[in-house]
Amino acid sequence: MNQKGFSIIELVASFVIISIIVVGMLTIALNYRNNAQLSTQQLELTKYRDTITKAIQDNVADLEINNITTCSGNPITCLQFTFLDGTSKKLELTTNNIRYGGRNFDIADMNKMNIDFPTSMEYKTFTRGTDTVYTINIPIIHGDIVGDFGIHLVLLKTAS
Repeated sequence: MNQKGFSIIELVASFVIISIIVVGMLTIALNYRNNAQLSTQQLELTKYRDTITKAIQDNVADLEINNITTCSGNPITCLQFTFLDGTSKKLELTTNNIRYGGRNFDIADMNKMNIDFPTSMEYKTFTRGTDTVYTINIPIIHGDIVGDFGIHLVLLKTAS
């Protein structure tokens, strides 16, 4: 007897195999999209950190630091940078934002990221002889990406 066509069992087995392949491919595509989004967020946070750090370091190098003082109580949310030429600039933490010298540094799509944005900064001063070392730490952690994207500065004021 010559039977042409597929039995119902062959059709169901084919459907199951194709479904498994499609689900596997969909999982790979979703993982790829998620990894691409995390890479974009990592790049954005690195650029954010580097831009703020460069702005502060450029001022310190060009104008020479005279003093850094807190301009807020505890927790510390504001630092006042005073330069040798008499000018000053503030480094401020606001809600999901860092301001320096009157300029806002915003993170694009901040609400879509799993970021632990700081509510305060660490600030310490060390004096050794006639030199003063200022350390400033503003930790910014992304919940899905390993690493710290915060601002970490060590600034040196040497006696003239």
